[in-house]
Amino acid sequence: MILKTSEEWQKEFECLIYDPDGWDRHNYQYSWYEEKIDEKEFKKRVMHSTILKIGKLAPRLPIDPMSIILDSAHFICLNCNDFFAYSTADALELDCIDLDWVVPIVKKYDTAGLYACMAYIRKCKPLKDYIDDDFNSAYKELEELNPKIWTEIE
Repeated sequence: MILKTSEEWQKEFECLIYDPDGWDRHNYQYSWYEEKIDEKEFKKRVMHSTILKIGKLAPRLPIDPMSIILDSAHFICLNCNDFFAYSTADALELDCIDLDWVVPIVKKYDTAGLYACMAYIRKCKPLKDYIDDDFNSAYKELEELNPKIWTEIE
């Protein structure tokens, strides 16, 4: 595995990152100029950033229509009607940054994974009808993972 700083990766791929949202803003000096990361991590961070020039990254980045849509979105509105309580018109605005940990759980547990993510974000269990073995397994995995949640709950 080849490790380089982000500055070195950027030079290699001849790309220009305008707004590096994928990097640690609180310790940017270290995150960009000193931290050694592999190509996969660099591309992951690039996908969360604003790029002015894609350079040699173009054939290496997985560009699909959903990525383009999500790259322009800040939130995804999830329907929670009758999930936390009966007879409620409720929604959860999922911050797209949270997709980093939500998507793997949904891939692994399908709908039960999405339900577990919504419950985990809200810190509130759903109605009993939604709780099954897959939900419990997904929720337990989330508790062990303890991801940073960017979605704001009002």
